[in-house]
Amino acid sequence: MLVSLAAQTYYVAPSGSDAASGTSPAGAWKTLQHAADLVGPGDTVIALPGHYAGFYLSTSGTSAAPITFTANPGADVAHPLVVVDANNAVTPDRINLEGASWVVVEGFTVIGSGDPATNRTGIRTVLAEHVTIRANRIDQCGRWGILTGFVDDVVIEDNEASRSADEHGIYVSNSGDRPIVRRNRIWGNHSNGLHMNGDASLGGDGVISDALVERNVIWENGDGNPIFGPPGGSAINCDGVQDALIQNNLLYANHKSGISLYRIDGGGGSNGNRVLFNTVHMAAGARFALNVKDGSVGNTVANNVLLNLDATRGAIDIESNCLAGFACDFNALEEKFSLDGAFLTFAQWKAATGQDAHSFLAQPAQLFGAWASGDYHLLAAAPAVNAATSAQPTPFDLDGKQRPALGGFDLGAYEHAACFGAFASYGAGLAGSGGKVPALSGSGCPDQGATATLVVSNGLGGAPGALVLGSGQLALPLLGGTLLTSVQIAAPHVLTPAGTWSVAFGVPVDPSLAGVDLFAQSGYVDAGAAQGVSLSAGLRIELE
Repeated sequence: MLVSLAAQTYYVAPSGSDAASGTSPAGAWKTLQHAADLVGPGDTVIALPGHYAGFYLSTSGTSAAPITFTANPGADVAHPLVVVDANNAVTPDRINLEGASWVVVEGFTVIGSGDPATNRTGIRTVLAEHVTIRANRIDQCGRWGILTGFVDDVVIEDNEASRSADEHGIYVSNSGDRPIVRRNRIWGNHSNGLHMNGDASLGGDGVISDALVERNVIWENGDGNPIFGPPGGSAINCDGVQDALIQNNLLYANHKSGISLYRIDGGGGSNGNRVLFNTVHMAAGARFALNVKDGSVGNTVANNVLLNLDATRGAIDIESNCLAGFACDFNALEEKFSLDGAFLTFAQWKAATGQDAHSFLAQPAQLFGAWASGDYHLLAAAPAVNAATSAQPTPFDLDGKQRPALGGFDLGAYEHAACFGAFASYGAGLAGSGGKVPALSGSGCPDQGATATLVVSNGLGGAPGALVLGSGQLALPLLGGTLLTSVQIAAPHVLTPAGTWSVAFGVPVDPSLAGVDLFAQSGYVDAGAAQGVSLSAGLRIELE
């Protein structure tokens, strides 16, 4: 095999030639497999629009020089015109990474045959580590959309995995530790949306440890065509999964179970997991929103919304051999409950288990304004607003907006009235008359396309002064206080008789502003101050 001596960028196009150089769009190779046969560490392969057979890769990159196959460089969505719709020449998968570590596959539209007899997986990776599967659209595969086996430190993010004919949307299997599964959209699959199984029968310790499962939207799974077998499973299915963090996920209209922690083929129970800030709303005819079975102990369930449209099922089903170390509280729930197969009311559940002392019963209409159309953002008056415990914090919600908002954390996947950007005070102000320190704060969201407001309060009424704004944070002595920002813009003004002032500002839509920090401070002429000036603390403005 020819291996690149230096990192190269190669191009592939259906109109190309595998006899070409591959180093420009005009000299593109014809097949992805030719690229897979030639790439080495640090190389990038860019697939240009067209239809392709997949590829089989057994070459690894390195931590400093991964191999990248991309159809949409730098984007977080698949390229709709770069389509892999035929298997690679070696296995019944569209794309297969066999023992290939430190590889990135991103931006492809992968279409399966819809038949497990002719197509197994959309994107498969086995016997590897540090593989990233990002921003792919994977639809109608025969068995699985994405499959990993014995892969440590895999990252599966920003994909759409739908309508797998025989099994699951995403399957993380075979004792692969530290998987990250985030921001995926998983829908319409025959059985599980996301299945994680330690698979002790296939070797290894049979345990998947330290998974992070967050900000996924998973819906309409578990109602597949029975010609491929009876559908089953869960939206998030965990067999032998331990010490996982499952947070900020939205699961709705799934037809079997919601989140399941259990052991069938795992090397141990699904122990020590944290299930936090999820919104789970089961379809009519479904099973429970949360299932804990088979001696799975030490699990924490907090700050969730667990609802069910089925009249005979409800929020939580648990076995008594799972109660050791079980901590469940601060949830919005719906009857019924189940302990060892016996149905319980909420009062009976609390008495029998000692759990959910601060939880409450709720109906969808109390919490959400448009849940029937798949929108599970909270109403302003929802009892879930500010109802979460801060003992189990998370910094973001499903949208990526910052928690907490409005003074407290909200239950479920979405934080009401949250922002992508934020305001944060820093440093110390300088007191003026009567010991009053002017206060500078922000309201609204400093998000692109939004309008926010800077507000001064607690100042000397009628005092002249200025708001200064800069891109750098300083700490320079100034008239007995501290100048906390580089001064690039100044806005002179006079405080109202009540000692207040405000100014609104719009944040333009400009991707270059994402993550930019600005720093503001206000100061005023004040004869009662030690050196004639009072200063506010600094205000950091995080734009997003």
